[in-house]
Amino acid sequence: MISTFFDKTKPINFLVLLGLAMLLFWAATFKLHGFQLNYAEVFERILASVSLVLSIFLLGNIVQKKKLTLDNSFAMLFFSLLLFVFFDVLENTRIIFCNFFLIMSWDRALALKSEKNQKEKVFESALWTLVASLFVDWAVLFLVPLYIAIGFFCGRQLRLWLMPLAAFCCVLLLVWASMQVLVDTGFFRSHYRFSTSLHFFLQPNYGIIIYLILILIPVFVVFGKMGYRRLGRTLSLRLTFAYLVLTILLLILTSGNESGMELLSFFAASVFLANYIETIKKQRFKETLIIACIALPILSFVIRLFQ
Repeated sequence: MISTFFDKTKPINFLVLLGLAMLLFWAATFKLHGFQLNYAEVFERILASVSLVLSIFLLGNIVQKKKLTLDNSFAMLFFSLLLFVFFDVLENTRIIFCNFFLIMSWDRALALKSEKNQKEKVFESALWTLVASLFVDWAVLFLVPLYIAIGFFCGRQLRLWLMPLAAFCCVLLLVWASMQVLVDTGFFRSHYRFSTSLHFFLQPNYGIIIYLILILIPVFVVFGKMGYRRLGRTLSLRLTFAYLVLTILLLILTSGNESGMELLSFFAASVFLANYIETIKKQRFKETLIIACIALPILSFVIRLFQ
């Protein structure tokens, strides 16, 4: 049974999902670009494919170590399936790199639940967020969930609230030094524009709207059931929800200006979809739902691939 296969976290699960993601990436690359890439673009795509695979691998490790789900591979599965649905996001390599660093930041923010080395964890989380912003300017807003995590897990430790400032100074100095070497002193002025658009409201993308509805419904179901179960991962899921809300906000604000922003929501959406699957007790319904969730995205991708 398919649900039984993904209900485990054996190496075979990782290999299947990571291999599937790599195959999807290069199939999408040839669909979107054909064989028109030069050597520099091929190298960039290779780096992007590695970043994508590492993102899925990190997601699998995070949900296990932080106990965001039970011991299964559903989060990685849903991340991969969302890539099949929105394979156009793979065209924007900057979004892929940004997403990778945001997942690393999310990992460090969740790690604040442990009282050990909290100062270093805050610094690392802020550092990875700021590195992500070097690819997508709006990613700097993901410092907000970090501060929420500090409020959740660290209380009134003032020095922790100041650590993101230290990370900002570190990234600023490193980038400024690089700019001097590359003789490109206009990076900050040209990159951090924070442009917005009303495209989402003027020309609604109904596919995106349906996607947002379909990921928010499991969120309410999961939190509704955890309200009386009082599971230990509730705070971590609330922090993950903060990331999800912010990605949805950015998707709306940058629609028409930045392609592929949907990808930034995949890691948080995957966690809630995995938790939703875990709430289903009827095995037959669970199996049917998972088969449908696998078959429909892959079938849709294959049809679009050969159009």
